[in-house]
Amino acid sequence: MDIIQIKELSVQYGAKTVLSNISFTISRGEHYVIRGESGSGKTTLAKAIAHQIKFLGDIEINFDTKNNLQAKTLFVENWYRFTNIEGDRNFYYQQRYNHQQKRDTITVARELELYQKKMS
Repeated sequence: MDIIQIKELSVQYGAKTVLSNISFTISRGEHYVIRGESGSGKTTLAKAIAHQIKFLGDIEINFDTKNNLQAKTLFVENWYRFTNIEGDRNFYYQQRYNHQQKRDTITVARELELYQKKMS
């Protein structure tokens, strides 16, 4: 089964075409890396998949129906910084000295749940 199917995806910002007629499919068990130079459209593609920007074409995402998580695609900005339970954002810089703080750190899944609630 295909997890994501993109057909003829195009995105324009004003008169500038950023993505033009992109089509691809990712099937279950496949993994892809999207890379490119600054300004090549990586973030635009991610925002289109998350339906945060207007686009032409079709994006179909098939979520795992056996999972009890809400079926929603989120775009998390690259500047997003995780925090521990106390709200400290710098705890990873001193990880080797503060290894006991894992008790105070929420999981990535919980962090993303909170991010989703904030974005809703």
